[in-house]
Amino acid sequence: KAFTDGSLLAHTGGTLLVSDRSQSFQTFRRDAVFHAIEDVVQHATREEQDAAAALVDAVLEFYAVSGTLQKSTVNFSGLDELITVHALAQGCSLSPVVEAVVLAWLQTTHKPPPSTIQIMAHDDLFIAALPGADLSLVALPDSAAVGGEYNPRKTVAYGAGKDELVQNGVAVTAKDVGTVWGRPVGPVPTWFREVWYPKFVRKCARLRELYALDQGVAIWA
Repeated sequence: KAFTDGSLLAHTGGTLLVSDRSQSFQTFRRDAVFHAIEDVVQHATREEQDAAAALVDAVLEFYAVSGTLQKSTVNFSGLDELITVHALAQGCSLSPVVEAVVLAWLQTTHKPPPSTIQIMAHDDLFIAALPGADLSLVALPDSAAVGGEYNPRKTVAYGAGKDELVQNGVAVTAKDVGTVWGRPVGPVPTWFREVWYPKFVRKCARLRELYALDQGVAIWA
């Protein structure tokens, strides 16, 4: 658990890579969803049987193509073709569950390099490279099996090897401080001054603007 703490990792000479997917809901392959659900059913423990059954029921009701439920299609402005959407609507409450299940299934096919730890939270990806790890082996997972990709333009590196990951083309940006799961990464005083405090000031300013328009709403906010 300690090595997954970004601040401790950076402090001890490790490196942290943070990435995110783009258009996950629009790019998932339909067959990957069913393979991932099948994997959930096969590996569910006795205590998880009811939850696995509920997931299967929900997917069959809202995702599987049937006589009453067809695939969604979208006609984007400026495009002449009708695009089929193989994912659930992003506002649907089932979407994040299905996405998390599919990406968890993807993670089982991607073995992290030695001395690294790969952690996912929904469509966020964190690769922690311990001190001494070979950073030339660190790479974003190949998402071809499920569709879509992790966006290199949204990938940030922290810690001792941050510049090397940028040079290797794995990350686009190298930063000294940042926030991962609400925790500071890098020197805490710098993070407080450059990240937390400006965010706090902006939030206070917006509350004052809202208070000038509607005091009751501002209090609730």
